[in-house]
Amino acid sequence: MKTNFLLDSSAILNNFNFEFKAKERYLMTSLLIAELKDMRSKSLADAGIQKGVLKIVDPRPETFARIMKKAAFYGFNRLSQADLSLLSIGMECRGLGKYCVIVTDDYSIQNFCEILDIDFEPVLHEKIKKPISLRTVCSNCGKEFSNTTKLKKCNICDSSLRKKR
Repeated sequence: MKTNFLLDSSAILNNFNFEFKAKERYLMTSLLIAELKDMRSKSLADAGIQKGVLKIVDPRPETFARIMKKAAFYGFNRLSQADLSLLSIGMECRGLGKYCVIVTDDYSIQNFCEILDIDFEPVLHEKIKKPISLRTVCSNCGKEFSNTTKLKKCNICDSSLRKKR
């Protein structure tokens, strides 16, 4: 079975030795391609597209919405739209029975991959050692709130809310 390498922009931006291997299959979303700003990474991506080894795919809106809900539920509010698009493609590949590996140095993405049961590998840094989940708590009284709450302050003691591991 051929591996689909789902590339975060960090795979190209952080690894100056990155090269597309002709026998592999690479995928990126249009939001991730837009993050490639320097000439080296843009040229590398363009060459991969022209060689037919890098394909630009975007997730279905319903998959993206599902990933956004899961991210909010687990407290991953710092994931960007581009990050969520990458995770959505991972979910779609897995749903189609295709093997995929997300390539990223972003620890939030790696952590969420653990929760979603999607394989990943780092670019230059080490893999996360164990996944964490975040919860929303009052900084004063400790009351827990849903990670999807819109509140900024505790409804009991009026102290600010924060994320806690």
